[in-house]
Amino acid sequence: MSEAIGKTGILTSINLGVTILAAAVGIWTKTKLDQADVVLKRVEAQTQESSERRAERESLERRQMSVYEAVVRSLESDDRRRQEVAMALVTSMLSDPLRQELLLVLTKSQVQEIKQVALRTVRQEQLFKQEQPPVVATSAPMAQAPAQPEAADFPRYRFDVFWCERLGAGGQAQAAKIGAALREQAVSQARVRMLPDSINAQAGYRVTGYVIRADQGEEAVARRLAQLLQGTGVAGKLIQTTRSRQGTANYMSAFVCPA
Repeated sequence: MSEAIGKTGILTSINLGVTILAAAVGIWTKTKLDQADVVLKRVEAQTQESSERRAERESLERRQMSVYEAVVRSLESDDRRRQEVAMALVTSMLSDPLRQELLLVLTKSQVQEIKQVALRTVRQEQLFKQEQPPVVATSAPMAQAPAQPEAADFPRYRFDVFWCERLGAGGQAQAAKIGAALREQAVSQARVRMLPDSINAQAGYRVTGYVIRADQGEEAVARRLAQLLQGTGVAGKLIQTTRSRQGTANYMSAFVCPA
């Protein structure tokens, strides 16, 4: 009798051990499957992202090729209208270095009007780029977030006041008035600059109206600048403040480009 009980106890222990082992194997298997599922989803996401990037790159290459061909065909024909269209395509659809290269190609046009426009555009864009403020590198992680500038920091800022080329002398005069008001505030720098139409045609610009571009955290300084604009003939006009994507230290730009 006791021997039977002993065997029963052993079997019970074995069954319990098998049950625990099976449960452990099940948990281990589920964990591995979950991990595999995470890896699979990550691979799928990367594959999708790679496909999207490839599609975007291929679309960009097709666009560049179509503009290049338009420029070549227009120069072969010596047709002024076709070259005007080619110039518009270059300035609105391309970015450097191909943009600059095709503009230089258009400076060789046999149509004098197109040649002069291309030369002027190249000179304007080169000057514009030379005068652009340096971009702050943001790739390195920061141990502590920098203090956000306050309105009291206004004087240590450098400002560029742009006027759209299409406005001519009227836009320049209004921008000059804003620049003078900034200098009265003893700011670090206040420049009045023309925004060439060819630059404003590019993605990332395309400015219309009165616009202030500020980095994240510079809202107080932007509000102070907007108040100054309102006191220089912009009162009652909508002044937009947009996020700058340049990442420039102690720098802010304002645009005078009313429709």
